[in-house]
Amino acid sequence: MVTDSSTLRQKYRQSVKRALPQKIKSFKLEPPYRFEVTLRKTQMIDMAFRISGVAKKDDATVSFEVDEHITGYRTFLGGRVIAPANYLVRKPC
Repeated sequence: MVTDSSTLRQKYRQSVKRALPQKIKSFKLEPPYRFEVTLRKTQMIDMAFRISGVAKKDDATVSFEVDEHITGYRTFLGGRVIAPANYLVRKPC
């Protein structure tokens, strides 16, 4: 059965209205935002300390707090780049 796009849009809107009969409140966290990341290798934790504000929680976990979520995201991404960098360092035999 072939249906034109305006009919499909109308059916789509009706389906959405049935599925979401009431407005959903958006989820919001209040700052400060705390990030905790568990790393596999102790060398990765050592490299993560090169990032300002990162603290060691336990033998496998580092954490940091930020006031803006975008700063936390950028710090997390920076950690993903820096932490595994120890594998690129050539070690003497």
